[in-house]
Amino acid sequence: MYTEWGLAGLLAISFLAATILPLSSEAAFVFFLTVGFSPIACFGIALLGNSLGGSTNILLGRWGRKAWKWDRLWAKERIERYGAWLAWLSWVPFIGDPLLIALGYYRTPWVLTCLFMVLGKAIRYGVIWYAYTLT
Repeated sequence: MYTEWGLAGLLAISFLAATILPLSSEAAFVFFLTVGFSPIACFGIALLGNSLGGSTNILLGRWGRKAWKWDRLWAKERIERYGAWLAWLSWVPFIGDPLLIALGYYRTPWVLTCLFMVLGKAIRYGVIWYAYTLT
């Protein structure tokens, strides 16, 4: 079904997987490689979709600041200490999405946060792509 949509399907899955929906962009990435799509195109599209989804989480945190009152967020001390550097961990399952929301909430520098997020996600997809080529 997803291959009928082509790379737009990978983009959609990668975007949605970066939200709180229980989807795996990694599995979709490998699936699209397996069925013969261009590895470079799959890498770029998966990275784009997942990064746009992650940026959406950051924006939700920023916009939610007006509605939410988090005085004792679990990550407050860490975010104040490490700041945008924590965005490198945005690819980690279960903690990455809430972490990006928290980084947005505490208004870490937008450009650095997005840059570190994209680089972390690129390394993840690169490792998966490399592991796929070994099989």
